[in-house]
Amino acid sequence: MDIGLDHMVGLEHVEKITLCKCHYIEDNCLQRLS
Repeated sequence: MDIGLDHMVGLEHVEKITLCKCHYIEDNCLQRLS
C-alpha cells in the first residue's frame, strides 16, 4: 500500500520515518521512500 506517499515527493532533510505495525506496506512502497 503506497497511498499518501506521493505527498512526500520533493521532501528534503527528513531524518527519520518510523513505520509501526504496517502489515500491508509493500516493497515497492519502501523503494519510493529511498
